[in-house]
Order: sequence, then structure tokens, then C-alpha cells
Amino acid sequence: MQAVNPSGTLPVLYIQTENNTPITSKEDYLQATYYLDAMGVSGYESIGSAATPLTMEIKGRGNYTWRDFEKKPYRIKLTDKQPLLGMTKSKHFALLAHADDSKGFMRNAVGMELSKMIGMAWTPEAKPIEVVMNGDDIGLYFLTETIRVDADRVNVVEQEDEETDLAKVTGGWLVEIDNYNE
Repeated sequence: MQAVNPSGTLPVLYIQTENNTPITSKEDYLQATYYLDAMGVSGYESIGSAATPLTMEIKGRGNYTWRDFEKKPYRIKLTDKQPLLGMTKSKHFALLAHADDSKGFMRNAVGMELSKMIGMAWTPEAKPIEVVMNGDDIGLYFLTETIRVDADRVNVVEQEDEETDLAKVTGGWLVEIDNYNE
């Protein structure tokens, strides 16, 4: 068990899984509680507290980073919508570990900033945060909005899958492309 010694310079997300159960699945959510301590960082608001934590669910996420690195990324689903770190109120967020980023956690941050600069319709917000899980300081993560169809995220009207009649194609699809057979 690592000592709980957050830096004090970033907000800290405290997560406690039910019965301290380790997160070993990308498919199955675990019940958990959380609170966010803004640590006095300007512009951020604490949510919940150690005495009154809020409920959530958590599971693994990713492919390569989930499989090949000790530091794991997570998907979180809050019970109630919250504006974590000033982001648009939602139940759905991710904790990116950036375990494969040897460039000082800059690769995704630069990509997202470039997306905003060129005027993409929507770019996920990402904020650095420290995470303490089940009493262990598991390090620096980036709390991000998840990519999903939503008026505040990818704002498209969902189209029926495999529609071939062009007269009926009135919406769009959210497509993920990766290089994994699964």
C-alpha cells in the first residue's frame, strides 16, 4: 500500500470501491463512492467529502493501455450528473492514465488543444487530477469527458445501424476505429 501523499497542487479524486474490490474488468462496473477535493485550486469546486461521499460505478477502459501497462485507465459513471473540474455536467467521464506517454503527458493534451484551435465541433475537456483509490495514491491522471452522442458532446441524431435507404438516412453515427480484432 502506498502512502496517501497527493502533491497539494492539483485537485484529488478519492475513489473507494465496494469492499476495496480491485478493478479487473473493462466490461463490468463495480459499485464505488467518490469525492473530489479541489485542494484550493482556483476555478475548481470540491464535490462531496470524506464524510459524505457520492456514489458511482467504475470499470477499466482502453485496449493497449489496459492490457499492457501497470497503471490502468478507468471509465466512471456517476449516479448523478456533476460538473467535475468545471466540465459540462454529466454522469460519464474517463480517467486516462497516459501510461504510454513518455512526453510528459503532453500527447493527448496537445492533440485536444489543436482540435479546439482548428474549430472542431466538439473536443473532450481534459484536466489533470491526482487519484487516490482505496487509500492508495495511484498518481497523476487526466479526467476527461467521454466521447458519446449527447447534445453537450457529439451532437448528432443517432441513425439506425445498417440503414441503406438514403431517404431514411437523416442522422449520423458515432464510429470508433481501432486496430484490435475484438
